[in-house]
Amino acid sequence: MKLCRAKPYEGTQPYIFFSYCHENADQVYPVIEQMARDGYRVWYDNGLRPGDDWPEVIAEHLNKAEGLVVAITDDYANSHNCRNELTLALMNNKPIVSIVLNDFPLSAGMQLQLVRTFYLKKFEFANDKAFFEKLFTAPLLEKCKGDPVKLIELPDDGEEEKRKKEMEEQKRLEEQKRLEEQLRVKENLRIAEEKRIAEEQRIAEEKRIAEEKRIAEEKRIAEEKRI
Repeated sequence: MKLCRAKPYEGTQPYIFFSYCHENADQVYPVIEQMARDGYRVWYDNGLRPGDDWPEVIAEHLNKAEGLVVAITDDYANSHNCRNELTLALMNNKPIVSIVLNDFPLSAGMQLQLVRTFYLKKFEFANDKAFFEKLFTAPLLEKCKGDPVKLIELPDDGEEEKRKKEMEEQKRLEEQKRLEEQLRVKENLRIAEEKRIAEEQRIAEEKRIAEEKRIAEEKRIAEEKRI
């Protein structure tokens, strides 16, 4: 996977949160780079560092962003994390620009989420120039435009590979954390269920003993009366 030459925006001015699936980086990064060249302030999660609390960092930047640009692909539509970003933006009434990169069938649910967005099918434009001309008419982008940004020099292959491994390790740790949390919840539910069953059994046993005592007492009284 290539690296993006546009540095994620960090500052106090209005900026765009770019939501994408990492598997589509080769298609997405050229869009982000061109937006940066034209002066648009863009944040994307290539700015995460190993050890960052991924959900908190994502949510913080998304909530502070002026709005969302979404790169829609089949990978994006099938990504739980990507769909969460889109859902959070919709919940917070953020303006959204949707860029469909490839021609693929959108699910009914995905179509519903995108129905009120500034919607573009990149693959239908004759060339990139026509696409960006249309993209830059989106009202959201105008609020986030500043001075053109000079793109950074890419690291050598060794640095790129190192960065890729760091990102993969971060994703692995997040997945491991998620699975551990699921196991913890399941274990707590199991323990709670065992306690419930044990309590029901204890109550049933107490009732049985009380019933036996009642019967025995009735027999004793009846015997005394007979004598």
